[in-house]
Amino acid sequence: MYRYTTYLQAPLLLRSGGACTEERSDEVDRKRFELSTPSMPWKCATIAPPALLSCYYNFNNLYVSSWLKYLKSYQLSLVIYDLTVYFCNCWIDKRSRTHDQMVQAARSGKQNISEGYLEKSLKMYIKLLGVARASLGELLEDYEDFARQNKIPVWDLEKARGMREIGDIRDRYSPDNPYIPALPPNQESAVNLLLTLINQACFLLDRQGLALEEKFVKEGGYSENLFQRRIKERNNF
Repeated sequence: MYRYTTYLQAPLLLRSGGACTEERSDEVDRKRFELSTPSMPWKCATIAPPALLSCYYNFNNLYVSSWLKYLKSYQLSLVIYDLTVYFCNCWIDKRSRTHDQMVQAARSGKQNISEGYLEKSLKMYIKLLGVARASLGELLEDYEDFARQNKIPVWDLEKARGMREIGDIRDRYSPDNPYIPALPPNQESAVNLLLTLINQACFLLDRQGLALEEKFVKEGGYSENLFQRRIKERNNF
C-alpha cells in the first residue's frame, strides 16, 4: 500500500527539496529517482504513482512558464505583436497578403521565444530563438518597406528613444499585467515606434542567443548531459 502526502502538496515538497514518504510491501525494493527541468533539479525520495507525477508536471510547467514573463525579449515581443495587429488593422488592407504575413511574423517572434524557453534541450532553445530573431527581422523589413513606400521618414535613435510610448512601456509594464500603449494616431509616429521596439527586441535576442551558445559550449546540451548521467548510473551497478 502506498501512503503519500496529498498530491496537491507533493509538488511544493518537490520544489523545496522535501521528501515524499511511502510504505510498500517488503518484497518490493525501494528505489530512488531524480527528475530534472531546464531550470533546476527536482528530487523525490521514492518512486511516485502516476497521479503524483501528473500533478508534479502540471505544477512544474506552470512554475517554469511563469518565469518566461520576466524575459525582456518576451515582453517586447508581446508588445510588438499586439501593436502590429492594431497597425495592420488600421493601415494595411485586411485582404492583402502583407497584412497576414506581418501579423504572423510578429506572432512567430513571440511564440518561438515562449516555445524555446520551455524546451528541455538547450540546442533547441537556441534554434527557436534564432527563428524568433528571423521572424522579427522579417517584420522589421516590412515596416521599413511601408515607410519607404509611403515617404515616411525614419527617425534617428535619440528621437525614437524619446517617444512617450517607449518610456511608458519601460515604466508601466509588469509580468502579471502587460502594458500595451495606444498606437499613435499618425503613421509616422506609429511606424517609428514599431521600428524602435523591433530593433530593441532583436538586440536582446542577439545577446540572449550568444549567452546560451556560451552556456552550451561550457556545459553541453540536454542529450549529452542525459547520456553522461546514464553512463554514471550504469557504472554504479
